[in-house]
Amino acid sequence: MRRRAGDTLLEALRIAVEETWADRDYPLLLSGGLDSRVTLALGGGGRKAMTVARGETGGARLARAIAESCGARYEVWPLPIEHYWGLLRRGFLLTAGRWELKHAHFLGFGTAWRR
Repeated sequence: MRRRAGDTLLEALRIAVEETWADRDYPLLLSGGLDSRVTLALGGGGRKAMTVARGETGGARLARAIAESCGARYEVWPLPIEHYWGLLRRGFLLTAGRWELKHAHFLGFGTAWRR
C-alpha cells in the first residue's frame, strides 16, 4: 500500500524533532508561529517552551495558550530595555552591518538560558 505524502511528511517531522530535540529539559523558543507550534506539538507533553518578550504581550499570550494545549511548561523570558542598547553595541558583529538588528534579537541570552 502506498503512503500518502502527508503521512510521509508527518513521520519525517516527528523523526526530525525527536532526533534534534533530545533533551526534554531544553526549552523551545515559542513565537506562536507555525514552525515552533508544530515543533512543540510533535515534541510531546512535558516539554519546556519560552517566549522572549517585553511582558505579557499578545504574542506571549498566544504562545502560552499553545504551550498549555501541548502540555508544555511555559515561561516568558523578560526582555529589558537595556538589552537593546547591547544590540546596538554588538549587533553589527552578527549581522555584518547588512541586516536589521532584529536578526540579532537573542544575542547574549544563551549563557543565561543555560543556567
